[in-house]
Amino acid sequence: NMRRVLFLFIFLLFLGSLVVTSYLLYERGKNAENKPFSGIRVVATFYPVAEFARQVGGPFVNVSTLVAPGAEPHEYEPTPQDMAHIRESRGFLFLGVLHPWSVKIQSDLEKAGVASLDIGSAVSMSTLDGNPDPHIWLDPVLVQKEIFAIRDFFVKIDSSHAAAYRANANRYVDLLQKLDEQYRTELSFCDVREVIVAHDAFSYLASRYHLKFLSIVGISSEEEPSAQRLATLTKLARERQIHFIYFESSASSKLSDTLASEVGAETLVLNPLE
Repeated sequence: NMRRVLFLFIFLLFLGSLVVTSYLLYERGKNAENKPFSGIRVVATFYPVAEFARQVGGPFVNVSTLVAPGAEPHEYEPTPQDMAHIRESRGFLFLGVLHPWSVKIQSDLEKAGVASLDIGSAVSMSTLDGNPDPHIWLDPVLVQKEIFAIRDFFVKIDSSHAAAYRANANRYVDLLQKLDEQYRTELSFCDVREVIVAHDAFSYLASRYHLKFLSIVGISSEEEPSAQRLATLTKLARERQIHFIYFESSASSKLSDTLASEVGAETLVLNPLE
């Protein structure tokens, strides 16, 4: 049957084309994998620092992160493999008040030819319980200074792409300025300005937008609150008619649930982006 023969011929032609195309795609992918990355390799301690670095660096910077997604950054300590990874990079970005070990290795990294930047040096930090508050990445105004510090860092270690780093930084700062305006506009309508959260991560945000964040525990979400602290927050929530207790997506909601059940409130997630 001529029609069947023609159909078979077309099918075999299509199958042959598919095999050739698959082979070419495989070879292209294999060559792309073997081709070395042409930009600079940078290590960042945890998510906010890495995200800012990616925004400024664009395609010219390959950023890896030490603290895994969902892990607690406050308690993180580097492994020997992490240290080796840092020494193999061109640049190291960190927040010293959150990870003091990062500050201690700077001189050794410099001797090994690895540039480093503490993004906390770009801003004036407030104190919390007598210690510097590390949560500077939650204030979109302070973040703009951090972005410019990262820009200058990249320009210093990779001047060939200075124009791109400056353009990327300006673009991201424009977005941060719009975010700041949105915060101011939306929060200007709040009647209740007290907010109960799981741990004390939002003091910069509170100061910037005239809010009062009351935390169940301190800077570290691993702490346990005292009975007196829970009693004080319960009393305040009832008096101020606070209907929502916030907890973090990466931490247990047990404490927030307990307090919410005491005062007849609901729980919601407020992510500190750690």
